[in-house]
Amino acid sequence: MLPEYPILKIAKKLGARLSSSALDELKYFADEYARTLARNALDASKFAQRNTVMKKDVEFAHRRMIR
Repeated sequence: MLPEYPILKIAKKLGARLSSSALDELKYFADEYARTLARNALDASKFAQRNTVMKKDVEFAHRRMIR
């Protein structure tokens, strides 16, 4: 699970106050998104026959996920 501080910092910049249940939900969904993004980036690097995930793999995976 991702730490609370970065999520709270983002919320503060947006001027939002978060309940503990909202914070838990944001942590859960941010963690799920990060895991899915990492998996898709890894798949992209494997398809390119590389063992190292590169920035372009993450960008490609993100573009595919937001479609």
